[in-house]
Amino acid sequence: MKKFLAACAVGAFLSVSSMQAGILTVTMIPGANAAAKLANAQGVLDAYISGNFGSGFQGKILENFESYRASKMVAYDPLTGTGIGDFKTMPGNQTSLGNAGTTDPGWVVLDKSTTPFSGRYDVSGSLTNVLNNAPALNTHKNWLDSNDNTKVGLDVLPPKSNLFFFLNDPADVQGKLTITSTGGGETVNFTPNLTNGSLYLVTWRASFVGETVSEILFDTGNRRDGWGVDAFGTVVPEPSFYTFAALGLAGVVTAYKRRKKNA
Repeated sequence: MKKFLAACAVGAFLSVSSMQAGILTVTMIPGANAAAKLANAQGVLDAYISGNFGSGFQGKILENFESYRASKMVAYDPLTGTGIGDFKTMPGNQTSLGNAGTTDPGWVVLDKSTTPFSGRYDVSGSLTNVLNNAPALNTHKNWLDSNDNTKVGLDVLPPKSNLFFFLNDPADVQGKLTITSTGGGETVNFTPNLTNGSLYLVTWRASFVGETVSEILFDTGNRRDGWGVDAFGTVVPEPSFYTFAALGLAGVVTAYKRRKKNA
């Protein structure tokens, strides 16, 4: 699994700068086309979890946008109350000049039948080893799209000590991703002219006890470029962990009572 993760290209396509904040990783999902990338998405996530959290942990999906109806004509500014927080536009944002369905500012929920863009697609439907990934209105079709707005963001609510999400088609022209935490901030600059439909796993985890991530900003600086995001989640202990922990605690209590009785 570690070899699989190592095979995923990272540094050749982006640069990361940090201010002694949490640990940000951006991993390109390998594959010759969208189908191949999606087939590899779960393996890359599993490798990240096992390599940084160890055994007994699993990804838990907090938001996959399946409870929203896809429409290129409905822009959310803001989109509040999602499982990961509130999505918004930022000061200085400019709306699309390209082939977006609506020129209103804000994020849009899309699927393959409503998208005006190529290279952006649902990811959550390809994840087979995560918790809480059941679709609501649809059968894993949707993603959230920047709709070629130049400056959009996410307030992570409540703040998290770790999170992950998938980002696709980030830099036909250019792109910058900034994650802000209680420890500082980190920025990823995506090299222009990436392959159409490229897919990344973005992860962040605290570098010290008590650190949390609070905001994520997306900036293209170009009204003809954008990206899609999907499958926001966090790493948690597997359900069996709690069962074993409870059994272990019960054993400790039983042993203590036995020793006390025999004393």
